[in-house]
Amino acid sequence: MKRYFLLFLVFSKTYSQDSLSLNDCLELAFKNNLLIKNALIAQEISNIQSKSKYYAILPNVQLSSGRNTFWGRGIDPLTNSYVEQQFQSSNGGISSGFNVFSGFKNLYEIKLAKQQVEYNKTSLQKIKNDITIEIAGLYTQIQYVSEIIESNKEQILASEKQAEVATLKFKSGLIAESEVFKIKAQIAAEKTELISNENELNTLRLGLKQSLNLTLSAPILLKKPLIRNNIVLPKIDVPFAVQNNPSFVITQYTIEREKLNVQLKKAQFYPSIQFGANLSSSYSGTDQIAGFINQMRNNLSKSIGFNLSFPIFSNFQNRFAIKENVLNYESMKVNSEIESVRLEKVILQAINDVKAAQTKYGSAVEFEFFSQKSYNSDWFKFEQGRISVVELNASKVNLIKAKAELIKTKYDLLFRTALIEFYAGKAFDL
Repeated sequence: MKRYFLLFLVFSKTYSQDSLSLNDCLELAFKNNLLIKNALIAQEISNIQSKSKYYAILPNVQLSSGRNTFWGRGIDPLTNSYVEQQFQSSNGGISSGFNVFSGFKNLYEIKLAKQQVEYNKTSLQKIKNDITIEIAGLYTQIQYVSEIIESNKEQILASEKQAEVATLKFKSGLIAESEVFKIKAQIAAEKTELISNENELNTLRLGLKQSLNLTLSAPILLKKPLIRNNIVLPKIDVPFAVQNNPSFVITQYTIEREKLNVQLKKAQFYPSIQFGANLSSSYSGTDQIAGFINQMRNNLSKSIGFNLSFPIFSNFQNRFAIKENVLNYESMKVNSEIESVRLEKVILQAINDVKAAQTKYGSAVEFEFFSQKSYNSDWFKFEQGRISVVELNASKVNLIKAKAELIKTKYDLLFRTALIEFYAGKAFDL
């Protein structure tokens, strides 16, 4: 609770006065999102593992020492004979070992560890890309619903003005009271629509706060994006976009990983050579004349040696493991092709969607323009008593629909254009 309270205070201090742009939201998400935090931890773990594999090729050194007390019948480590007296002994030594050759196993393990580092970096970028698209979608929807709400409020004000005019006409005996009731019913329907849209806006804001890992009670204001009048459809090199998409790059790393696993398994068929060196000495309390220093000097032992081991038979387990890794390698190649096809389809669909969105936006502009003119004309006719409330409401409903469609297509075009640019490697900019 304390952490969330502090986060709330920081957020309130920073953003309570200033509204957030999309870039501000993305910065908060990249800092606070739990998926990203988890991915950063995984990346740090892979960095540590990579260093561990690299340093594993260095020789190891052990220093040992011991002191023992004997009583009763025991073996004197100095003479290696039985004695029946209480005495103490000490020993110490230093040893070192070095893996001279192991079929390049250490080399492949280092490559695998480094590859895992790159894999985790790309996975982190993929998570950031997914979160970027998610937050941009929420950001755009919030802007869209906010404008719809403003439009709803304007519609209610217009309807209330219409109700005032109708009431005056009713009192003057120009129209029936039922005409007034129809307008009031329309106002009630518009207020219901407003409440529904406000509820949707609150839900979208909660979703955005959760994506930013903010407390749900934290205040949040968003900047309105700059709407460009003449939006030029972005150009995109589809094969380039696919090859550089993190989702596809990840599949390439999995292919490389399985390839290295095959080489690692094959390394187990090679002999291994280890080098070792040892320096040790001991002291026994049974010889008080020689003393500690002399005994340690006289009992000094030195050795170096090589150990060669060659795998002859392992119940065919290594061969089966290699076959399994080879099949995994082929499977990863197929998965990479599948992901390539999927991404190409997604990007081509996004291109088609942005073209359709541009056409719809152009039509929505004309729809709203002529619907507004039609409503203005019908309002003038209504004031003169030339048309009924039903006819005016039909014209108003058409205008409401046109305004909503214009707002929807405007933000749809804005989002889909930015999405294509994002697929092309640019920042998501609204």
